[in-house]
Amino acid sequence: MEPRHWTIIDGYQHYHCNNIEADLCRLGATAREADGLTDILHFEGWGELAGDPDPSGRFSDDYLKYKILWYRDFRAQDAEVR
Repeated sequence: MEPRHWTIIDGYQHYHCNNIEADLCRLGATAREADGLTDILHFEGWGELAGDPDPSGRFSDDYLKYKILWYRDFRAQDAEVR
């Protein structure tokens, strides 16, 4: 797998990899969950919210698994409020 890396584009930091959505799906996320999580991970890429990714900018599989569970819980709570 190619290393993931961060780049600054127009003041925003973007998460680039061969396909973060494929990584999320490989770890059990649905396509819809992976789509929503990709946006969240882009914002978390600033570092301090991202569980301190290592200098290569990679998120560990364990962190991605945690975020999938977090996202499911977040969506369930959102549905209850509605």
